[in-house]
Amino acid sequence: MHPNRQKTIVFVSFFILNWLLFHQLRRVKIIERNFILQGAVNKSLKLSNACIVPYWNQVTTDDVTHSDEFKKWRATGFGDTNNLIDAESRLLSAFVYPEEISIITTALYTFGKPATCRYYDCNRIEIHSARFKSVVWPLSVITCPRRLGIEYVSVSFEDEEEEDNQVIREPIPLVFRAYEKPIHEISVCVGPLYGNESKWLETIEYVEHYRLLGATFFYFNLFNMNDYDRKIIDDYERLGLAESTKYVTEYLRVGWMSHLLQTHECHHRSKFHSKWVINMDIDERLVYTGPFNLKHYLKSMPPNIGEISFSTNRVLKTEKIPEKYTSEAKLLSDMMFIKYNKTTEISWYNLKGVIRPELVASLFFHWSFFQFEGVKVMSVPKRFGHVRHYRNVDGSALNGNWMDFYNGTLRETRLASSFEKKLAKAVRKRVKYVYDQRMIRCEEIPNWVTVRYRRELLDCKFKISKFLEFKIPELQNFRVSIPKNLRISELQIFRISESQTFRFSKSQNFRNPETRNLRISDFQIFQIPELQKPRNSESQNLRISKFQNLGFSDFQNYKNPIPKYQKFKSPISRNHNLRISEIQNFRISRRGQSF
Repeated sequence: MHPNRQKTIVFVSFFILNWLLFHQLRRVKIIERNFILQGAVNKSLKLSNACIVPYWNQVTTDDVTHSDEFKKWRATGFGDTNNLIDAESRLLSAFVYPEEISIITTALYTFGKPATCRYYDCNRIEIHSARFKSVVWPLSVITCPRRLGIEYVSVSFEDEEEEDNQVIREPIPLVFRAYEKPIHEISVCVGPLYGNESKWLETIEYVEHYRLLGATFFYFNLFNMNDYDRKIIDDYERLGLAESTKYVTEYLRVGWMSHLLQTHECHHRSKFHSKWVINMDIDERLVYTGPFNLKHYLKSMPPNIGEISFSTNRVLKTEKIPEKYTSEAKLLSDMMFIKYNKTTEISWYNLKGVIRPELVASLFFHWSFFQFEGVKVMSVPKRFGHVRHYRNVDGSALNGNWMDFYNGTLRETRLASSFEKKLAKAVRKRVKYVYDQRMIRCEEIPNWVTVRYRRELLDCKFKISKFLEFKIPELQNFRVSIPKNLRISELQIFRISESQTFRFSKSQNFRNPETRNLRISDFQIFQIPELQKPRNSESQNLRISKFQNLGFSDFQNYKNPIPKYQKFKSPISRNHNLRISEIQNFRISRRGQSF
């Protein structure tokens, strides 16, 4: 080789080596300037804006796991819904697993589109050199490799990266799912919650049912939900039993057309977090009738089983769930598993799956469609379990006309008696805790507060105010004691007829021997319906003296009507001309003042 040529090669190699070394040092300085590795001695501790990187986040991977399989499955076109084609692609959630990251967006039509994974540190500063080219699959999911120290992520699509048409999505935080092994044995992906029908009672029944089966965690997707229904979700989250994904889109309402979006979001949320995930809608209840219990049955599955499928039957549901809790007696009669038990035969027409998330690549609505290599799906015999699906017959609901096409015969079936009792007790306890509420009682507030602030600011009611309306059943020889200082004014002659009102208004210090310091704060209504004219000669000129024999001993909720008035008597000493025949506006005043 010519000496000059040799020198040239050595010089070029030296230059390239120095350039690579300089670039690497520069890269190290960038990392040092932004990150503090947990457990490492680093001068960058002096930097106030440096990010502390825990051990679990000191991982970098070069490519997406199963990228070849994803490419093959993407070529089938399965999962391309091409729905809501003008929807805005918004970031919904992002999860970090042991070897990769999944980002879910709200746009269903982006299937197969090239996308760029963008990475951000704890200060939301993008690490430009960390970007990665990926593709949307399945549905609206972008899978990205991991990068050291990343805490926030975002995506951009190929047609949005041009300078004139650049779209910048604010990054969202990564949800940790890089567990060495799942922390829950059985969890539940709850179908999307939307529509006009109340969900509070159905949600409680659903959660308590699956808790009895052994589930320890629930993943909710809240499409549309009112404040009253939302309270029970918040309470389960308070207990550490649930997580919820909230949807903020440009649409006023999100409905059934986004069901697959919920399916995939929940699938990726549960991956590596739960070993087995029951994938059921809010109106579907898994019934296990096999040996031992469901948890034992799942543990007996071979390690290559990625899904077990259950058959279903339908339960005829004819009424809507009440909008709010009113009473304990009404609650018991409204519980769906007690109220509705007319069912179809069990069939495989609509199967439902219990899934191992890390073994499954893509889902349809309730079952897996693509499983990783070597993974199998197993069908559960009907004698071991099935799913009860409570179906409306409301014509305005999705598939609400199913009974028009049903040619079988409904029969009465119920849950096991012991299970029903446990479930009813659990539902009642949770409903009472969350929804059995009352106003603040004025008696609970210290005197110094009531003196200092106006009554309107206290937002309270006196305890007696809950007796605003009461009725007295079948009055015979009914007696009441009225204080001596209580006078009858305005009417000396009054009448009793059907369904008239006896009113106390604005009373102060109403007392009698049995109620001591009973206070009537608001208008009370005392109704005596169906009272016929007394035909007994003794009651023609009924006289009332000191009202010592006509009285109330206790202001309880007295709600049955008086059908007939018979033999009503009172001694005669005062108001000799006072006559009771048909009441009209019977008023009582205290020392001449109405109260």
